[in-house]
Amino acid sequence: MTHAFVSAAVAVTLAVSAAAAQQTPESGMASTPRLTVRPHEMATGTRTSQSGLTKLAGFPEYYVYVPSQCVGTRRVPLIVLLHGGGRSSSMEIRKFSSLADKYGVIVLLPNASDPGRWDMIYGGMPHTVSTETGLKVTELPMHDVRNIDSAMKQVLRTHAIDPDRIALLGFSDGGSASLLLGRSNLDVFNRIAALSALIPFDGTGPQNAKTQFFLSGGIGEGMVQQTIKMGQVLRRQGHPVATLLGLRGHVDYVADEDFIWNWLVQSWADPGITTRTVTADSDPVLTVEAMNKMTDFWTRFQQEPDSVRRAGRMAHQQRLPLALGAEWTSVIAMDMPAMAAQYPSVAADLQAAALTAEQEAAYRTAILRVGFARVAGIASGDATDPMVLGRNIPFQPIAPTSVLGRNLAFRQTHDAEFKALAKTGMWTTQ
Repeated sequence: MTHAFVSAAVAVTLAVSAAAAQQTPESGMASTPRLTVRPHEMATGTRTSQSGLTKLAGFPEYYVYVPSQCVGTRRVPLIVLLHGGGRSSSMEIRKFSSLADKYGVIVLLPNASDPGRWDMIYGGMPHTVSTETGLKVTELPMHDVRNIDSAMKQVLRTHAIDPDRIALLGFSDGGSASLLLGRSNLDVFNRIAALSALIPFDGTGPQNAKTQFFLSGGIGEGMVQQTIKMGQVLRRQGHPVATLLGLRGHVDYVADEDFIWNWLVQSWADPGITTRTVTADSDPVLTVEAMNKMTDFWTRFQQEPDSVRRAGRMAHQQRLPLALGAEWTSVIAMDMPAMAAQYPSVAADLQAAALTAEQEAAYRTAILRVGFARVAGIASGDATDPMVLGRNIPFQPIAPTSVLGRNLAFRQTHDAEFKALAKTGMWTTQ
């Protein structure tokens, strides 16, 4: 989803959330999007016959993409990919075919029957439509659930799919739909990845604690607290959960998607990777001198040409483990040592600011940890946002003597230095 769709998406979020609030707390929708497909019984396909993109017969704009290495009798994973609001399956093909090739998975790309949005999000809810005689309130059927159900059955019959490796993935409206459809069908999907899910839907289907989740949100779209709290809720239900925070708005960078697809493949190979935690006290202690050096460097970096500041940094993204007290997550940020090694001008910017690339990366991690802890409400124990699940699950307090505790205290008394750094755009430069 691009920025052009954000205002509409937010309006939809508020409207659907208001209706959902009239139901039981932290529940899903009135209509349950249950699938009838049963992969272990219906994965009867023994050979994938051809590679490339195929339009699925009998379905409007449904596609299947098969990488060349997936042709043959070897059973491979299947990813069901739900597009974002205002988009379509055909718009996703070019972006995700390269990831499918890289990771060796077959992809099913459904298309929303109501252009640009998944009707399962609105199914069973009052929906206002315009007619010649005025406005009419109707209840949307869930055509998309039936279509996805039938399409999955067809793919399982015609391709060699591993029934133990079926994932559901989506961004924005597709992320919301992935949570709603996925959490209602934990017996179908054993991996669910939701990027920037506007609404943290629950599900009402059978439980399966073996299903693992990957949640991602950007600080520029206000999704940090929701991402972390959603992780808490799912962990309490017994699910392994990985979370990823980005210094971005409501956009789906290919780099973010790549990390998620990599997690899918790695977690299928080693299910334990999702539950491994990180330590919190490896950061340097922040000082006024360090903050001033960081502001100096980032002021210089933002004057770099686009080939460095945009294309270069997006080619050098890394996923950093980030413990926030008792919570753990990760953040996508620019790999500064790699940037300095490739671009002499960046190395010169660092030298002018009296920083090494490694020092800049360490200070930036410490600053991000402080910022995310505050934005998520972990620093204060607050989680009052009505859009956030798990508001009744408290955050564990951060020890004042820990490095994070000391850096949070420094943040409280040095607002001017943090505001000066924020003006450089560091917080919006992933």
